[in-house]
Amino acid sequence: MAAGSSLLLHAVLAIIISSGIISSATPQPSLAVTVTLTRSDQAPTDAQHLASHNQLALPGALAESLAEQRASATLALMNQAPIEPVGANDLAAKVQELHSDLNKVQQNQAQNTRLGSVAARRALDASYLRQWVNRVEMVGNAALSDIGNARGDVRLLVIVDQFGILLDVTVLESSGFPHLDKAAIRTVRDAAPYPSFPPELRAQVDKLEIVRTWQFRP
Repeated sequence: MAAGSSLLLHAVLAIIISSGIISSATPQPSLAVTVTLTRSDQAPTDAQHLASHNQLALPGALAESLAEQRASATLALMNQAPIEPVGANDLAAKVQELHSDLNKVQQNQAQNTRLGSVAARRALDASYLRQWVNRVEMVGNAALSDIGNARGDVRLLVIVDQFGILLDVTVLESSGFPHLDKAAIRTVRDAAPYPSFPPELRAQVDKLEIVRTWQFRP
């Protein structure tokens, strides 16, 4: 490949958030994005807005939805028909029913709060991924300089800590061509160290596992 050629990154990225121990019995939220490596005579005109379409919801929208839900629950209770005199057993049953309704509302509110946290974290992940991909792009041409006309996909697991230090890179799926596998690994290693996590992301996780598929297309 000529020295002046460059990359268009279109790769498959998936982020698995890991805090502390990498492996976990509970599946972690993941973030998937598509990327393809091909040769081009022109430099990419714009970096992809990675994973913006994968965010579950915007915090503002969630807050508005939560407020509407609370208002609806309050209005429903206020609009109930006046309670006629009832016996002790009937009164106990009605109190139990009201407690059950209240618990359901609280559970729904708690679920919406959790979704808001996941959405906010996904937005942070996507922002960091843009920096990560940009860093890899800067060294990508060198990795493609000696691949010839080989065509194949290499899937790697890359682990980066909160300071941007490369902890590990592993081939999950080989392309079938050793030099393509090595080119993908070399790009990841040469691009390190990566940007440190922003404070907001660092407060939530101490490392990221990035699963990335290099698609080599002559």
